[in-house]
Amino acid sequence: MKKFVEKVLVIGFDAAIVPSVLRFVEEGHLPNLARLMREGTFAENCLVPLPTITPPNWTAISTGASLGTHGVTCYNLHDPGMPLDEIYFGWHTDGCRAEFYWDAAERVGKTTIVLDYPVSMPPTAKKSLFIGNYPESKGEGGGYQHLTIIAAGQLFATDMYPVATEISLDKAKGWKNVELQADDLEAELPLQYRWVSHRVGKIEPQTWHLLVQKGSEGVHDQVLISPTKDAANAFGSIHVGEWTENCYADFETSTGVRRAVFRFKLMELSENGRDVRIYLTKLNPVDGWSHPAELASEIESDFMPLAGVGFEAYSLGWIDMQTFVELCEMQNAWYADAATQIMAKHAWDAFFMHAHCPDLLYHLVLERGRWGKETTPDGAVTEREEEWIQYERALYASLDKMVGRIVEAAGENALVVIVNDHGAAPAHTEIHLPDLFIEKGLTVLKEDEETGQKTIDWSKTKAVFQRSVYIYVNLKGRDPDGIVEPEDYDRVREEIIRTLYDYTEPKTGRKPVAFALRKEDALILGLKGDRIGDVVYAIREGFGGERCIHGPVLPTAEYGMGSLRGLLLISGPGIKKGYRMERTAWLQDIVPTICYLTGTPVPEQTEGAVLYQAMEEPNAMLEELKKLRKNYQRLEDAYGRQRSLTHQYNQ
Repeated sequence: MKKFVEKVLVIGFDAAIVPSVLRFVEEGHLPNLARLMREGTFAENCLVPLPTITPPNWTAISTGASLGTHGVTCYNLHDPGMPLDEIYFGWHTDGCRAEFYWDAAERVGKTTIVLDYPVSMPPTAKKSLFIGNYPESKGEGGGYQHLTIIAAGQLFATDMYPVATEISLDKAKGWKNVELQADDLEAELPLQYRWVSHRVGKIEPQTWHLLVQKGSEGVHDQVLISPTKDAANAFGSIHVGEWTENCYADFETSTGVRRAVFRFKLMELSENGRDVRIYLTKLNPVDGWSHPAELASEIESDFMPLAGVGFEAYSLGWIDMQTFVELCEMQNAWYADAATQIMAKHAWDAFFMHAHCPDLLYHLVLERGRWGKETTPDGAVTEREEEWIQYERALYASLDKMVGRIVEAAGENALVVIVNDHGAAPAHTEIHLPDLFIEKGLTVLKEDEETGQKTIDWSKTKAVFQRSVYIYVNLKGRDPDGIVEPEDYDRVREEIIRTLYDYTEPKTGRKPVAFALRKEDALILGLKGDRIGDVVYAIREGFGGERCIHGPVLPTAEYGMGSLRGLLLISGPGIKKGYRMERTAWLQDIVPTICYLTGTPVPEQTEGAVLYQAMEEPNAMLEELKKLRKNYQRLEDAYGRQRSLTHQYNQ
């Protein structure tokens, strides 16, 4: 009799570019993914939903439902009756209208580990284990409390950098437990608290201390960082390019004492000690980001919990790309520690996780070199571009190492699914479609006489862009400032669609808009309901706005070194080995396929299909059902004969 698969792993790489993954596998840089491909099935034609955005597409994976059904229709959400310029965060489970896999699994007593998965907090399943992810509940003013941050990172530097703390050096004096030299220097490091979580509130000021020291070569080559001018209490002593180990400190906040873990890296130090640049990571809380709450304390790691890589730090010029990749590697190592330890300590049946680093990397580098604005699809790789590829390769290598550890911990008979939510592609030509609407009079601006700031004049505006792929008619009776009469609704929508199709980008002579559909026609995309716009559109490959590498871009787009294709690799019991599956697969197909193989109830709103073509015996369950029916008939016949015989003797 066929046994159901007992354990399943769903491991997600946010924005992974499929051609890059396949290239690095072929070159031998990703041995664990290579093994899973040899032992499993790779989907050649996996499609992701539109918009190609993180929260909706990960929710499509975890529910098996289309965006219109589960209701998480973009990064942010908009409900009828709200002003058209108001949206709210889409990462929160209260925005989802579909049942998650872990809820359906819990109905039959199964437990799921959910690690840093978008749209999973607050937990909807009582007995499953949830670690990390962004919001937990609404904070003051309608904002969301952030689970994985106390305050943002910081740069201390003797030179001026954006939003950094400029420090000045003086002769070192008054230090304890360290032998000062004549040329040693010191500086105060006053902490700035930016992006403070609602869960934390106001944080009491702290000032730490820096000691710049001479080394054995007679030049300044290391720094010591300490909360006080006592080397015995130091966070660490580091040279240029080095990180401290994990550091810990307590912070007095308006909501109580919060303990944080963090690291420093010495980015720059001149030989005379006068030029210093030190990066402090974000302050990561050691707890408060798990369900049940005590789960966080079970995880022991040499790396920071949910480290939150330095996207902002790189954007501001604080750190270089090598440092950004090192932060990604730390995060992936922590993921592996967390996953393997929780698996070892708790009974579990399914595991869902998501790693966000690829998306952050591509948002940072896709505007540069062959990946950027000057690119042509068949351009040659330059030396500078090869440098970016090395960073990309290193990032995927750390993900591959993470996968290897998690798969090993799950055991040989686990079903493994490797997936992305969307890919990424560069924008060769920047476009700004809202300007087109202003030019055509669909959107009208007004200028504040005092500030000179321009805002939308709702009394004259017929339509506006909102979020990634939606255009709303400013409809009277639905929208607070609506001016379009209901009888003119269809006429205005036709005007919107015609305006989009008529637009030709002047530099390229190409039409950037791939399609523009009425709301009711967008049903063919799985988009429906009251959380989508009156018109839905998508743009072609090579076009976009600032850092527009996905979102409104077609899910089939291929451009330069980029691709929006879906990544889907399935390996494990019952799955074909070394097979390239040609059938079209969707992200929504993952959950029903898992349910079929594990004997788990299908979530109520699931719309995806079972990927039978990936299975060694696609009709195995049908054959089992036939056997069961045949055996049942035998039992029924035998029982009838026995009962008849007994009745004859009793007469």
